[in-house]
Amino acid sequence: KEMHRFNRLEEPALKLRPELAVLRKAMGEGSLMSGSGSAFFCFGGSGKYEIDARNHVDWQLVRTKTVSVA
Repeated sequence: KEMHRFNRLEEPALKLRPELAVLRKAMGEGSLMSGSGSAFFCFGGSGKYEIDARNHVDWQLVRTKTVSVA
């Protein structure tokens, strides 16, 4: 079963703040905006994403790793 993930507020937010589209594109496929629009996140990344935030002082980038507990 294919799951569709989306945020209805993402498109209006990207229209209001076009610079967010730069971040969204840099994160690649699988990235989504949080429900409130305060963050973007990505599922299943392989760690290959390298985003240069040096020219974006208002960006905070956090890499995380999911840990499974059996």
